[in-house]
Amino acid sequence: MIPPSAPRPADAPRRGRPGYDLPSVLAVAVEVFNERGYDSTSMRDLALRLGIAKSAIYHHVAGKEELLSLALDRALAASPR
Repeated sequence: MIPPSAPRPADAPRRGRPGYDLPSVLAVAVEVFNERGYDSTSMRDLALRLGIAKSAIYHHVAGKEELLSLALDRALAASPR
């Protein structure tokens, strides 16, 4: 039996193919939402722009609605009060 490996520290680099983190997925989603409109953007559109499988996006978020919510939160946090 193979012993379980120790948990990877949060700041440790990931092994394997380079991928996207949530902030970069969100940045691309905002770009595409601005270009095409939220309703006209599909998860497939986002995956094609990112050059990854749709399932890789779902690793970070539950769906397109969550991307919109995160984008709005980011925009509201950045706006002056």
